[in-house]
Amino acid sequence: MAKTALAHTLFSLVLLGPWLYLPIFRRQSARIRAGIPNARVGIYKLTLAKQIVSVVLLLMLHEAGGVSAADLGWVAPQSWARTLAVGLASVAAAFFFSVMIDPKSATSALAKAKQSPVGVMIPETHRERLWFGGISLGAGLMEEMLCRGFVFYYLATFLKISSPVLIVLVSATLFGLAHIYQGWKTAAGPALAGVILGSLYQYTGSLVLPIIVHAVGDYRHLWIIPKTATRPPQKRACRPGDPATTVKNG
Repeated sequence: MAKTALAHTLFSLVLLGPWLYLPIFRRQSARIRAGIPNARVGIYKLTLAKQIVSVVLLLMLHEAGGVSAADLGWVAPQSWARTLAVGLASVAAAFFFSVMIDPKSATSALAKAKQSPVGVMIPETHRERLWFGGISLGAGLMEEMLCRGFVFYYLATFLKISSPVLIVLVSATLFGLAHIYQGWKTAAGPALAGVILGSLYQYTGSLVLPIIVHAVGDYRHLWIIPKTATRPPQKRACRPGDPATTVKNG
């Protein structure tokens, strides 16, 4: 009974969560664009809270609901050698293409990204980058546990979908919809990523590799952003009597 109730609650969160979050994200985005202090950190904290709640519910499903760790993908991969090889290759590729990007191209792409709905998430200060890095790693863990491990289990157990390909496609569609706050066109990227991550899960039988690839894919933005997104120091108008004014006038 507990397993069924928790499973349906979690799946409802997957289905309805993005639409409930959308107006909150838009309201917070308006605050960020209006320059309200700490508004961006506020949206980071909200994201972290979502991640924590989702993980807690998944742990409850495992402990109180009696769903095995294997059913949720919380097991070692079938081959550690393949997993580590692909994982390290993903880290190396993400780092290489991030640090080698042309500064002018990065600046242009960043300026364009800031105009998009998700542009408000781009950090501009050291404190914001720390928060962004934290939620990037958290997304790699939580979203894989929820959108791959749990959704695969739910589709097979409660919706009786037996085709691995169909499970990957349905979970990828739900993953794309989970990013609807970024806009319809932008959400297509996560949907495609969902196909890749779901395939990695099917291939290894574990969430380890999808978590690594997902976390690196999100975190790599910090290897690009600091090059171009440093907030310039605010200039203070000189007043009579200031040292700079005195020297200049003297």
